[in-house]
Amino acid sequence: MDSSIIVEYTLTALVTLAASSGFWAYIEFRQRSNKSVNVHTKTQTALLIGLAHDRIVFLAMRYIDRGYITFDEYENLMGCLIKPYRTLHGNGFVDRLVKEINTLTIKPNQSIKVQRTLVKEIQNVKND
Repeated sequence: MDSSIIVEYTLTALVTLAASSGFWAYIEFRQRSNKSVNVHTKTQTALLIGLAHDRIVFLAMRYIDRGYITFDEYENLMGCLIKPYRTLHGNGFVDRLVKEINTLTIKPNQSIKVQRTLVKEIQNVKND
């Protein structure tokens, strides 16, 4: 078989496929389903940010009103809530709360000597 005939048949098949309405309907369907997934994911992310914001504000205000924070509370707030919240691009209000939290006295938990050392280290970092 001549190579020009193979090229001709291949081109004909490609043009037919590109011109078919079924092909374009499939492409449009894929684009719509991808947009739907993106909207769903964005909505879930926004909801998660809102829940994290609410919890951070609630806890931060509690600690600020109380006037101190324990080591475990500080570690949980910063590591489990604020760090992921910042990763998801939370707002500046939480940053202001964190500045205020960092001015609080960190009290060690009862009967945990290791945490006393860590509290001193955190206080040294805050003073730098």
